[in-house]
Amino acid sequence: MKKKKSDGYQIMDVAVKAGAIMLANGAETYRVEDTINHILKLYPHTDSSSLVIATGIIVTLYEEDKKPITVVRRIRRRNVNLNMIYKVNTLSRQLCAGVITPQEAEQQLDYLRFEKQYGAGLNAVGIIGVSSSFTILVGGTLLDACFAVWIGIALALILVAFRNTRITNFFQTMLAATAVAVMARAFLNFVPFELHDGPMVVGSIMPLLPGMTFTNAIRDILYGDYTAGLARMTEAVLVASAVALGVGFGIVLFRM
Repeated sequence: MKKKKSDGYQIMDVAVKAGAIMLANGAETYRVEDTINHILKLYPHTDSSSLVIATGIIVTLYEEDKKPITVVRRIRRRNVNLNMIYKVNTLSRQLCAGVITPQEAEQQLDYLRFEKQYGAGLNAVGIIGVSSSFTILVGGTLLDACFAVWIGIALALILVAFRNTRITNFFQTMLAATAVAVMARAFLNFVPFELHDGPMVVGSIMPLLPGMTFTNAIRDILYGDYTAGLARMTEAVLVASAVALGVGFGIVLFRM
């Protein structure tokens, strides 16, 4: 027979699951800590402390006359999904307002952990749309944008192929940027139209750039979370460096 969790463990589970989902989807560390602390306040006659960094969560709940409960959760994969952050924020507010119970909150969080907002097809459409539209915005022609669509298709397929591999994010980004540069140079040299490889490359690497990561790093630093802010800043710089190295390597490779 499955043993029922005590109230303290259940509140701790809900708080840590909510924080882990938010952090894995790109939330700032101060926002994650605030959500965790608000949920833990639902358990009476206790004190709590939480430490959130870019790659993990440490939470301790101090109960009267009992040993403290400490949970450590490692976050290994991170992306940006503002809608998921909004959903968890809304759920935590409903929980704190008494609209839903901790049991209902835990069930909804278990569902959100595996929910995919967009399928692979819609993600590919987004990548293709960003590649072609930004090609025009950075000075390319409509013809350049049409060929950038093909680069976007190739980029979407490459990112899907890398998803379940053990290649690190740095090398995934670098290889994807290399493919973008090679395709742009190939179109320029082998297609009998007047094309501009610069706008095509710049427009097509936009889906790879760490804009939200950099923004969140600045916000963490401004809120005094220097460790998390510097960690995110380092991640953003590494991703940007991978894109630059990949584009440079692709141009050199095509000229060889």
